[in-house]
Amino acid sequence: MKQDFHMDVYNKNLKLAYAPEASLADKKRILNYFLAYKSEVIIHSDCPKKVEDVILYLKGCLNIPSDNKNTYGHPLRNPIIGAVIAGLFVLIIWQYISTYFS
Repeated sequence: MKQDFHMDVYNKNLKLAYAPEASLADKKRILNYFLAYKSEVIIHSDCPKKVEDVILYLKGCLNIPSDNKNTYGHPLRNPIIGAVIAGLFVLIIWQYISTYFS
């Protein structure tokens, strides 16, 4: 089924996406609308920032994990940052221990 991407439908869905009285079923329908819009638009050009924002907002409302670039979640789970912190910790400990061995 072909979606209707006319500006009036687009603006109505954009307004309804942020409406607090919208039900979860409405938000799911609107999310599917904007995902279809994004896949249709991305063929020809970049997706508008408003569409990206509303998709992230609706995924948050519906508890759907977003496709963000940070796959580690918390910054300390990143192995590079963890290795740097561990290295600094070892250097600090070595400074204190080395005074006893010199």
